[in-house]
Amino acid sequence: MVVVGPINMTVNRLDVEEVIGECRRHQVTKVDVLGFEFEMGLFPNALEEAKSKGIALSSKYIPCEVFDKRAVERKQVAFYDMAYIGASPHIVEGKLANFSVYWTQDSMANAKMALEKKSSESKIIVDNGQIVKVTKDKRGSWRREVLTNEWTDWIDYWAVDDAFENKWQSIRRKRKDRRLELERALQACLPGGHKLAIKAMDIFATTP
Repeated sequence: MVVVGPINMTVNRLDVEEVIGECRRHQVTKVDVLGFEFEMGLFPNALEEAKSKGIALSSKYIPCEVFDKRAVERKQVAFYDMAYIGASPHIVEGKLANFSVYWTQDSMANAKMALEKKSSESKIIVDNGQIVKVTKDKRGSWRREVLTNEWTDWIDYWAVDDAFENKWQSIRRKRKDRRLELERALQACLPGGHKLAIKAMDIFATTP
């Protein structure tokens, strides 16, 4: 089953719970939820909840290319999976631990088709969670170069604080210096429980 979310609102937890309920009533075991935007914090918990009820649920972003008639006719529209981050909290420090990406944007076939009539050029695509540079040289030979060697290559910015005010943040500021801090600076806290917000932005300016 395929469920399409609203064009002017985020897909939220109530929407996903309703989808899971419909799947159970109609004995559907696999569903794709498509949306232009998803509620923050919805995944991966919603995926685990669906899995516990025997439903393979996947969430996919609807790309802006769906409104481009030429892209639709050329079959260049690709729906990519929702990405999410993992963080490992510690008493004395906070560290960004991982960034999971499994989606594909465009394809090797489309990239070759776009470059077929050109003597030499390159095109960037996302292939199964990796950014790939497809190059055609003057002799017509193809080369595939993976640009994301580490999961940190996906992150441009991340912030940790207690009120979404970005009191502490790390961002790649220079083209030549692409270093990103993975540990937050130490900060004294009052005794008792605390809630911290973690926000990250990937190189495509999307926020998981």
